[in-house]
Amino acid sequence: MGKKINSIKLSKTQFYGFGVASFEEAVELREAGVLGNILVLSGLFTYNKNIDNLLRKYSLVPVVYSLEVLKKINQSSLRNKKTVSFHLKLNTGMNRLGISKEQLKEAVSIIKNNRYLKVTGMMSHLSASEKKHSNITKKQIQLFQHFVQFFKDEGINPEYVHIENSHGLKNNLFHQGNLKRVGLHLYGLGTGTKMKPVGHWYSTIFSTYKIKRGETVGYGPSFKAKRNMKIAILGVGYADGYKRSFSNKAFVVVKGTACPVIGTISMDLTAIDVSMVKRVSVGDKAWLIGGPYKKYMSADRLAEISDTIPWEVLTSISSRVPRKFIHD
Repeated sequence: MGKKINSIKLSKTQFYGFGVASFEEAVELREAGVLGNILVLSGLFTYNKNIDNLLRKYSLVPVVYSLEVLKKINQSSLRNKKTVSFHLKLNTGMNRLGISKEQLKEAVSIIKNNRYLKVTGMMSHLSASEKKHSNITKKQIQLFQHFVQFFKDEGINPEYVHIENSHGLKNNLFHQGNLKRVGLHLYGLGTGTKMKPVGHWYSTIFSTYKIKRGETVGYGPSFKAKRNMKIAILGVGYADGYKRSFSNKAFVVVKGTACPVIGTISMDLTAIDVSMVKRVSVGDKAWLIGGPYKKYMSADRLAEISDTIPWEVLTSISSRVPRKFIHD
């Protein structure tokens, strides 16, 4: 949701840096002028000269999450006699990425016997951080503490230790950590919080029509008018990230009035019922998420009506949607 613009602004504040999913995202941010640390959270499934050069050229910090890659970095650093700094990810039960309990001793041995390997951070990821008192969460925290202590006992003391995401921070699940990987909460979202959403998304009315009872709208058709109506067509669709699953469920806000989405959302266009809006015109704004009115649609609500999560709603907003960063 505007990661490049937001990141440039945030990089000038006091915090550790950014976590990204891929090298491509990391390079995009760095070339856009983003300062500070950039932690590449995934994508390091191998290690070679090209990757080594990329890390050094753009000053990136990779997350090493497999023993196989750790071995390759070990060989590369010894051959080139150059230090490689990284965060080591540990598998505490989510079973996606991370060094397993059975691999800890071998990982320690590799790191201790190579002065060019610098573990600057140690991390894991919680599978149910929103459930503060769940047994799964407690077990993951305990395992992470045990793993970190195991490395420390062997003389490996990373500067940063982190396992908390947004809900982990909210629930104060690991106060011993000194990095918090905040994502959703940056946008003022998340259940059980008093934060205010900071992201807004609007489209523009392209045209208006009057339709009669019994007429249909859009593909399928999935909507049939039960009365005479006035409808408006918005210049937004699923290619922009306004999902088909919102069809006939969501509403947008026009001039402070909630207007139901009607018919199936198409690639570039969406129909809404504006019968209750006075003096609606082509060019008027239709607020899809947030907006200046008391009545608004949230990313949380869109996620609920489409049986998904707000992360997916926000990350689905495509690059063809213009972004504008506003601050006081």
